[in-house]
Amino acid sequence: PGRHPLEQVLAEMKRHFGDVWTDLGQLEETENRRFVDAVVDAEPNHLDEVFRATLHQRTQGHPLFTIELLRAMKERGDLLQEGGAWMASPSLDWKRLPARVEAVIEGRVGRLDEKLHDILAVAAVEGERFTAQVAAQVLSVSELQVLRQLNEELDNHHRLVREIGEETVGGQIVSQYEFSHALFQKHVYDRLGSAEKRILHNQIGTALENLYGDQAGQIAVKLAMHFSDADVPGKAWPYYALAAEEAARVYACTEVVDHYRRALELVRRVDIDSQNLVRLYAGLGRAFELNSEFDQAVAVYEEMEDVSHERGDRVVELAALMANAAIKAVPT
Repeated sequence: PGRHPLEQVLAEMKRHFGDVWTDLGQLEETENRRFVDAVVDAEPNHLDEVFRATLHQRTQGHPLFTIELLRAMKERGDLLQEGGAWMASPSLDWKRLPARVEAVIEGRVGRLDEKLHDILAVAAVEGERFTAQVAAQVLSVSELQVLRQLNEELDNHHRLVREIGEETVGGQIVSQYEFSHALFQKHVYDRLGSAEKRILHNQIGTALENLYGDQAGQIAVKLAMHFSDADVPGKAWPYYALAAEEAARVYACTEVVDHYRRALELVRRVDIDSQNLVRLYAGLGRAFELNSEFDQAVAVYEEMEDVSHERGDRVVELAALMANAAIKAVPT
């Protein structure tokens, strides 16, 4: 890629005056949030904490992105002025980006060569935080080459990513990175075709399994989401079940229910044995019971019984009847 026209000037300034580089992308989270609040409060408003937190999450306090997003929301009616104060419209749409912001992002990403684009595409599919070794496996290139391109080009030169650090998983050291702004990751991901996303999600899930090995349970939710987005339900549902069981150990009832529900949606498309089907329904019902949502638990066991009739599965039917009888036999 061509060198930035100011790069030589900055190098010369550093030679004469020392390290004069200030990375605005590394500002503290509290400073970014204060900036967002200051921009919002530049005019009278009734914009609450939810709005401000969402604006901060979307822009991460980036000055151009924050100002342009607010301006665009006012112009298209997402923000309305009543009695001289701005307030959020019921039709507020956080997904649309102003043309100027899109142009800035496109300019930053558009000047990358093909190899850097490929790394960034894999990174974007893995998420805002990603793993160098995963990109190397998916692209079938050396780990050292990917690390050099991430550090020298995508970080130091283009400022699109930054290194978080290293950790040991599955008996090996892996290097973690993140996009310098969430909108860069969104831009790259949104421009991939649906088939390309599906293939990359599957390859990334497989690469993560290889890296984490016996410790794959640590990232069960991440693996479940990748294989689900890859449309591989047979690999996705066991990870959702594992994630539900891990959440149950810390009494995170909302997560338990969500993960079991997702697993049960996926198993409708695959062959699953009686034991695992009972495991999913019983786990979901038990989560509702522990949260004192007994009507919900009964509904789960009744659904389980209906499924057993569809399958002609006496094992699942017996488990459903026993669970239903147990909950109705206890005063609640």
